[in-house]
Amino acid sequence: MAEMIDDSLMVTMNGDLCPGEMKEEDSPQHEVKEDSQSSLIQLMSAVSIGKTSETNVMSIIDWEEYFMSIAYLVANRSKDPSTQVGACIVNQRKRIVGQGYNGMPRGCSDDEFPWKKVGPDLETKYFYVCHAEMNAIFNKNCDDISNCTIYTILFPCNQCTKTIIQSGISEVVYMCDKNKDKVEAIASMKMLDACNVRYRQLRPSWAGLNIDFKQGLCEIVKIGQSKSIPQPTTQQIDNTKKRQNCLPWDAYFLAISILVAKRSKCPEEQLGACIVNEEKRIVGQGYNGMPQNSRNVFPWRTDSKNILENKILYECHAELNAILNANLQVKGCKLYTITFPCNECAKAIIQSGIKEVIHLKKAEDKDTYVAAQIMFNAAKVTFRQHTPKDEMLYVDFSQIEL
Repeated sequence: MAEMIDDSLMVTMNGDLCPGEMKEEDSPQHEVKEDSQSSLIQLMSAVSIGKTSETNVMSIIDWEEYFMSIAYLVANRSKDPSTQVGACIVNQRKRIVGQGYNGMPRGCSDDEFPWKKVGPDLETKYFYVCHAEMNAIFNKNCDDISNCTIYTILFPCNQCTKTIIQSGISEVVYMCDKNKDKVEAIASMKMLDACNVRYRQLRPSWAGLNIDFKQGLCEIVKIGQSKSIPQPTTQQIDNTKKRQNCLPWDAYFLAISILVAKRSKCPEEQLGACIVNEEKRIVGQGYNGMPQNSRNVFPWRTDSKNILENKILYECHAELNAILNANLQVKGCKLYTITFPCNECAKAIIQSGIKEVIHLKKAEDKDTYVAAQIMFNAAKVTFRQHTPKDEMLYVDFSQIEL
């Protein structure tokens, strides 16, 4: 049966699973003998003294908000002039394994197929458009999505529900149920109930996302928050033709990287990266964080005279995590990142076979970045800075209610 949850009652999911995401018992750390473990714990306890307090950590978006935010951001790629919908599929290890938005089938021209909602059946969009949920499933970056959760802006129609059930997805989390009284939605609920697929509505406490391409930052705009927000265009929209202002690919992947960074616990700088294959599918995402299963014992500070008390020796960068979190081969892929990679991440990028790096911010004039450029040039890995045309992107979570 349907479940409805209030975000104010939701418990934030802890235990980030960043690079590799092995279970504790699978980790090489568990090969340490007991006497060595106690010494290690004592050392880390000493190191963690004076580390940056959790209260100083930048705002971290919780898992549920993060996945639904991804769905809304993905929707910005849709060319549907009247309704933009996005969806993302998440496995039990909290990795995104599929993303999609509503659009025409592959090979069917957005200019030739109809987008209007009213008219003879064959001259409207309804017979042709592939919904976000279907596209997320067919865009999956792993072989099996059984027992996964799909986050979608709209409650799925009966056709998408069939695909969801047959793919093995075990839970549907949706934002808007404006079509709940239509026969398609009623049929969906009957099938989900009969097949024991859970579904629930997410009622978040935010109104939208402010993505700042200039600063490489993402801000959650709370409901009722007094904030200067870009106003929607007053230009008349032609709902019979494809949407012209959908987010360009480079800006879209950089926006994904900025949103991914909101999961980082780094108090100084939240960074994110994503890896994209030739079909423009995202195959890996990552943010900067400490090694998995480290139980928050490592320091985030950067100002200690004792190097063991600084984060530099412990932090895993976003680029490395994106590579290790990839569900498909990354050879020949592009990597999008907020900052230019350091020399250590450059090694991982080269060795993994990634062929192009697109970064938002200009590379700093430091040896670590100069070394990275030298290696990229020698290894024939291209790199370029991309500055989106618009400095700000506002993703309005209330738009779908219209």
